Amino acid sequence: MSGFGTEAYYTPEVTLTCDSNGTAVCKAAAGKPAAQISWDPNGDSRTELENHTDGTVTVLSIYRPRETSITCLVSHPAWNTSQSKECPSDNGNMFLRHSAICAGLLGIFFILVFVFLCKLHCGRRGLVHDSNEQQEFEPYASYLQKENVIYNTVYEVTVSENLPLGLQSAT
Repeated sequence: MSGFGTEAYYTPEVTLTCDSNGTAVCKAAAGKPAAQISWDPNGDSRTELENHTDGTVTVLSIYRPRETSITCLVSHPAWNTSQSKECPSDNGNMFLRHSAICAGLLGIFFILVFVFLCKLHCGRRGLVHDSNEQQEFEPYASYLQKENVIYNTVYEVTVSENLPLGLQSAT
């Protein structure tokens, strides 16, 4: 409180709130006389006054909607200069929000592509695995077959030598 002449001045307390819908509210509480509120850039605003019993006045100014950063300018006879408070633009937050959504969708896309390629690769690997098993058994099977041919030949010769003369086959 400071006095000039016979009239006492009460300096208001200035607050500024900005919401995500683009509305800014500038409040100069309990000033005597009432503070003057303006906006930079000038736009669509609504001002309300609330008179208190002690002779002070609260000025509430609502500015909407905002697309760029805006500044609340408050002037009062008790101050040498006006006070200003700034609401930054919400466009930066929108950019971050959209970037995060795009990054998330791209991440999901890459995960799905990775899963698809893994399934595709595992399917081919399973087919290759089956042919590898066949290749592993194939040399063994042919070896047994050759062994059997030799064994059968040796067996026939051995059997025919031990048979009585009437039972031996004519070769």
